[in-house]
Amino acid sequence: MKTAGGWKNHTVIGMVMTDPKGKRKPKFFAMVRKHGVKSKDIIQYVHYLKRHLHGRKLILLWDGLTAHTSKETKRFMQTQSYWLTVERLPTDAPEFNPPEHIWSAMKARDMGNIEATSSEDLDRHIRRSMRRVKKSNTLLKGCLRASGLFG
Repeated sequence: MKTAGGWKNHTVIGMVMTDPKGKRKPKFFAMVRKHGVKSKDIIQYVHYLKRHLHGRKLILLWDGLTAHTSKETKRFMQTQSYWLTVERLPTDAPEFNPPEHIWSAMKARDMGNIEATSSEDLDRHIRRSMRRVKKSNTLLKGCLRASGLFG
């Protein structure tokens, strides 16, 4: 069997966005990286989010990923405080993080039995899975409910 690697070679940065009460239709925003996530990727992702917010403010709930807590990322986040608030999720409780439920759903349904023949092929599979997730209001709401952050 040929393989292009795995999740260690392709990383998805993502979040589920909704209003504070979880009533607005949730949206999934994600980026794929062909390496582990670094500070520059986090900064690029925040720029990506800002473009999609159209002037709205954001409270970002973050897990304990090293790239989230680097000096470079912290310095950048301080410059964004006029529109962005960052709150930390408990490091030892991934079940509170809605994207963790998305990754599980993607891996179980879309990625579990693929045979990618190249890195580009694996990338296509990941992007197809992300499109499915983005379209599934039921899945996104379910991930928010599963996190316990929303009813």
